Amino acid sequence: MNRLYLLRHAEAGWQDTGHNDHQRSLTNHGQMTAAKIGQLFQTRSFLPEHALVSSALRTCQTFEKMLEGGMAPPKKIDIEDALYLCGRDGLVNALRDLNTHASQILVVNHNPDLPNLVEFLCRRHHQPQPDLMKQMLSDFSPGSLAIVDGGAWDDIALGWGQLVEVIKGL
Repeated sequence: MNRLYLLRHAEAGWQDTGHNDHQRSLTNHGQMTAAKIGQLFQTRSFLPEHALVSSALRTCQTFEKMLEGGMAPPKKIDIEDALYLCGRDGLVNALRDLNTHASQILVVNHNPDLPNLVEFLCRRHHQPQPDLMKQMLSDFSPGSLAIVDGGAWDDIALGWGQLVEVIKGL
């Protein structure tokens, strides 16, 4: 069984209106939240072996602060321009095309792409835990994490996995 950690970047702001959306940085609160998420990964022994990170400044900063907070560094880290606002299908294709032996993958990305991906991956399996899916879909705030267990990466499709936990922004 493979595990997917789907993390929405921590809180970002519009401190400098001269920057475009791709260049938005984390707020002070967002930086603290990302470090706490790193601590959570360490405490809970979440050990992603591969990380896929959108190239947006806020997602890269979230990932960096997670490492500073204590998350074990993945063996492979891909920071991808193609993941920035790529939509659900872009994330599905990126995961399907990984060609990795990793059993745990972390994706640091954006709203609404991540909740849309979870709903797609878990559509068939969310019946036993409709409240968990409803919780995730209603408010996937900055710093929120969805954990999905599923089969082989190259088999990712509708109903591939099961939503096992949602942790709202810390």
